[in-house]
Amino acid sequence: MSQYAPKSDFKTALDSSPEANTEDDKTEEDVPMPKNYLWLTIVSCFCPAYPINIVAFVFSIMSLNSYNNGDVEGSRRLGRNAKWVAIASIIIGLLIIGISCAVHFARKELTNDFLSLSTLLCFQAPEKEEFLAWQHDLEVNDKAPAQARPTVFRWTGGGKEVYLSGSFNNWSKLPLTRSHNNFVAILDLPEGEHQYKFYVDGQWTHDPSEPVVTSQLGTVNNIIQVKKTDFEVFDALMVDSQKCSDVSELSSSPPGPYHQEPYVSKPEERFKAPPILPPHLLQVILNKDTGISCDPALLPEPNHVMLNHLYALSIKDGVMVLSATHRYKKKYVTTLLYKPI
Repeated sequence: MSQYAPKSDFKTALDSSPEANTEDDKTEEDVPMPKNYLWLTIVSCFCPAYPINIVAFVFSIMSLNSYNNGDVEGSRRLGRNAKWVAIASIIIGLLIIGISCAVHFARKELTNDFLSLSTLLCFQAPEKEEFLAWQHDLEVNDKAPAQARPTVFRWTGGGKEVYLSGSFNNWSKLPLTRSHNNFVAILDLPEGEHQYKFYVDGQWTHDPSEPVVTSQLGTVNNIIQVKKTDFEVFDALMVDSQKCSDVSELSSSPPGPYHQEPYVSKPEERFKAPPILPPHLLQVILNKDTGISCDPALLPEPNHVMLNHLYALSIKDGVMVLSATHRYKKKYVTTLLYKPI
């Protein structure tokens, strides 16, 4: 008895024939892979255009996933979006970099112009002329640097705030330290001729008691001459002290290198006010009156912290008074010295 295959089975067998499979594979291979522009989006990520470049990178990844899922049209559309967004982010990033560079250089030029303008505005008309005259004198008197020598500047004309300016510091203001009614500063100046002037309570002036010089523009400045011969005594004393300190033959110190390094003070330390006197050093004999009930030949017993110090009273009526207290066993001896000035 013969059997016949159903019609549906015949159709299924026909669809699964090698010729049909070959045609379907050929159709799938003919579809090209759309461009996802992944490399372009990666380049755009280096531009400072966040988050636009991140969006382009996400579009590129989505385009790749759509193609893997069989959505060719969606992959192509997402790839185009990734391309244009990446190009836009690159252009915006380049604009941001260019604007940042332009603002940086413009701000630098503006700052320099502002500093120059503020320097000129800080001087009034007469002060501006003096400043220009000082600059001219500085250029004329410019010399090779020599050995620095400690030089004392003193202003005795009173005032609340006193500054010093000179050709040795490019006419910048240096504050002077108050010492009673005077103002003092010690500077290390090279040997040669230097001009200077004082700035007292907002007014430029010179010391009439010191030598002066008049510039070509009529500006009157003080002048000081720093000579090497003025310091020959100090140099000789330094050499003599070094020779006296050479006692290597008599010393019992262990062998090895020895050296002496003098203390080098910093420039800012020269303008500091002297330290405050400790309160226990104020209770000295020169600052106290002897009581009526005390024996005038005997003084009160001093504190141990007052010993071996030299005390001086302010000069009055042309006389300077010095005192010092020493201890010998259980006795104290105070010596007073009156010296006319």
